[in-house]
This record gives sequence, structure tokens and C-alpha cells, in this order.
Amino acid sequence: MTGTALYRLASRGLPRLPFPLNVRIQRLGRMPRPPLRAGQHVEMRTAGGVPVTWLRPSAADRGVLVFLHGGSYVTGPVSGQWRWLTALGAELSVAAVVIDYRLAPEHPHPAALDDVVAALRALTSSGVLRAGRWALAGDSSGGALALAATRALVAAGSPLPAALVLVAPWVDLTLTNPQIPGTEPADPVLSRQFLQPSAAAYASRTPLGDHRLSPLHGDLAGLPPVHITAGTRDILVHDVRLLRRRLQDAGVAVDHLEEPGALHAYPTLRAGPAADRAVAAQAAFLRERLDLEQASAAPTPTPPEENAMSERLSTDVDIEATPARVWEVLTDLAAYPEWNPFIVRAEGTVGPGCRLTLRMQPVGGRAMTLRPRLVEVAVNRELRWRGRLGVPGLMDAEHTFLLQPQAGGTRLVQQETFRGVLVPFVAASLDRNTLPAFVAMNEALKRRAEDPARAGAVDDGGAGSGTA
Repeated sequence: MTGTALYRLASRGLPRLPFPLNVRIQRLGRMPRPPLRAGQHVEMRTAGGVPVTWLRPSAADRGVLVFLHGGSYVTGPVSGQWRWLTALGAELSVAAVVIDYRLAPEHPHPAALDDVVAALRALTSSGVLRAGRWALAGDSSGGALALAATRALVAAGSPLPAALVLVAPWVDLTLTNPQIPGTEPADPVLSRQFLQPSAAAYASRTPLGDHRLSPLHGDLAGLPPVHITAGTRDILVHDVRLLRRRLQDAGVAVDHLEEPGALHAYPTLRAGPAADRAVAAQAAFLRERLDLEQASAAPTPTPPEENAMSERLSTDVDIEATPARVWEVLTDLAAYPEWNPFIVRAEGTVGPGCRLTLRMQPVGGRAMTLRPRLVEVAVNRELRWRGRLGVPGLMDAEHTFLLQPQAGGTRLVQQETFRGVLVPFVAASLDRNTLPAFVAMNEALKRRAEDPARAGAVDDGGAGSGTA
């Protein structure tokens, strides 16, 4: 399940399949580890015997955002959840940690809840999560799990998070709210037919209305301040509204953002203006609750074109050479076999509208030959081409090199955006095989551009020959 595409398939098509096969298909898009991103420090650890994944662990002294992913208790996390968590963590300049709890149907309740509570207790007892400096977040089923885990901490007198951030929490597994049928036709992501087998698999012998599964029916007193986000085209929005009222009745401070026309868990489902507004509101809430001063770092940009059927890879490298020198190396296609570990052979003329022939070798992947067309040739500034795999819409790609002047040299940004129906199925391999190849090429280009023995006299206004 990678974003909207597989979620919609699952919601509308999979309920008619046997549940074990349904789950296997949902898990096609599961991404237990975050996509490789240049400059992002990721560490895999354990806490209380439970696997956890850290993003920016060096920022934990400033604050920590603990995240419980959604996925109907049977799958997740997926790429959109990693994207949202990365953006929110960067906005606040804090560390983030994802608890990789056990999934149903192999591990029904209380396995997930036990894992989360064990990990939180281990992280607090070790001093990693400090009083007033950590928050607990979750989307969909992960949001309900965050509520249930916090209730367990309250009951045990254990240290609590300073705040909860809930994105479209699935707080009532019974799905008996009488308003759901009226919203269901407008919800392209969720349906009761899709959710009910997952609820049954997670609950096992526990009644669906049990407060540990459906925190809407539990005691909500004593919880820390809560921020809730939901969209109006979500069958769960009615229970979310009930949750807000019951939290307020229990004396809990609540911030509530309801986006008109938005889908289920929209901040983690896709990028766009609505998701940006949600991240901004969540960040403002957490900044106040965690007593964080205004983050000095700029928020991680979220490309507006990224969605459920697109994937964007991006990496950069600082080179101690002029943009003209970097451009010279980049456009000398005939020399690629001498130094380039990714594009091992290149033929063609570097000019607008010209078609290139490129032999590409992803790290650990199969080599392929592509014939993209150059769409932007801005000397010493930008080189960009477009290509596709097979028919249009199947797997289209746009590859860009940006040369950004800076003190002492050039920052080279290499990025590629993939779009098409195949993207959700190959997203993991793109992160695993293609992005490391970008990094390898950047480093090799850096070495070649910085080598004084190879640097020729280049006119800053001229272009490389780019012929082979």
C-alpha cells in the first residue's frame, strides 16, 4: 500500500478477496524503513525489545516526536507517512522515532499496544524521552493506538508525552456511527467493507467496542493536550468529531483542524497545500507544547507534484569548482565511461530537444538503456531531460541537474521525478537502488571536477561540447 493508489484499490477492490490475500496485496507498498534521502541520518535500534527507527537522532536533545503509523493494524508504514514525519520533524528541528509494532493478523491485540507501551517506557526510563520534550503522534489506526497507549501510561502512573498529534484517528472499530453511510459514497479511500476484516483480525477475541481498541468508548481524563486533523470526505470524520467533544468534556485541551473536501489522513496521504496547512498547524501546536523556540532551520520542502503515483528522488553535493567546470564535466558525455558509476555510457548532443542514449546502472539493480529527450539546457545552471518506460503514463521520468553557485564552488543538485501507474510498485526499489546511484555519481563527479589535472580553461559563458 503506497499512498492513494493502492489504498483506493484496497478499499474498493480487495474486500471481495480472501482476507489473507487482501493483506498480502496491501503490504506491497509497506516501507518499514524510510526512503534513503541525502543528508538525512537514519538509525535502526530497539527499545524495550521493539524495533524502532530514528530520524535525525542527534536532535533528540531538543525534542522527540514519536510516531505510530496507520495501516488498519495490518500494514504500514508507507512512503507518505515517512514524508509527513520528515517534514514535521524538520519544521521543528527535532528527532523523530517510529515504533515498528507487530501487525495483525499474525499478531492480534494486545501485541501492538504492548509493543508501543514497552518501547515508550524503555525510551523514557533511559532518559531519551525527557519530560516536556516529547510528543506522541499517529495517523488512522496509529492515532487510536496513540490514545490507547497514553491511556495505559496514565493508568500506570508512567511519564506522559507533552502532547498528542492525531491524524484522522480510527477511534471506534465498531464503525456503527449512523452518519458513516452518508459520507461513505464520497470517500474514495476508506469503506466499512474494507475496514471491518482488519478490525476483526486485530481484535481477535476482544470485543470491538473495548476501550483499548476503540478509545472513543474509554475514559479520556488525564490526557495531555491533543491536536486532531481530519478531512470531511472521510468516513471516520464523524467519530473524530465525537472524540473532540468527549476530550473537551473530560477537561482535555483540544486543537482541531478539519479540512473541507480532504480525504482520510490527508497530510500523510499526499503532498499539497492542504497537507502544508496541516503540517504548519501541527508544528505550531507542538512548538508551544514542547516549549520550542522558532526553528532556525527551514522546513523540508515538499514538492507539490508528489502524489500517490509519483516519487521524487533528490540528492546534492558541494563541489570546490566553478559552475563552468562542473558543467564541463557534466556535459562531456564521451568521458562518462571513465568516471561515472551510474550513467556508464552516454551518447548524443547536448542541446534543447536533442535525444540522448544513456546506459544506466542502479546500485544492485539491472542495467537499462533509455533514450530521453533534453528539455532544458541552461549553460552552467541546469540540465534536464524527460523519458519514459514503454507507453506514456506507465513510468515517466524527468531527470534534472541544478548547478547552484556558492562561496568556494558549486552545489550540484541531482533529482528525478517518476510518475505513472507503476510508481507505487517500484518506489521501494527506487529508494534502494536508484538514489544510492545518484549519490555515487555525485561523488564521482565531484572528484573529477576538483581534480586540477583535468580542469581545462573554460569560458564561464560557454557550453561543453556534449557530443559523443
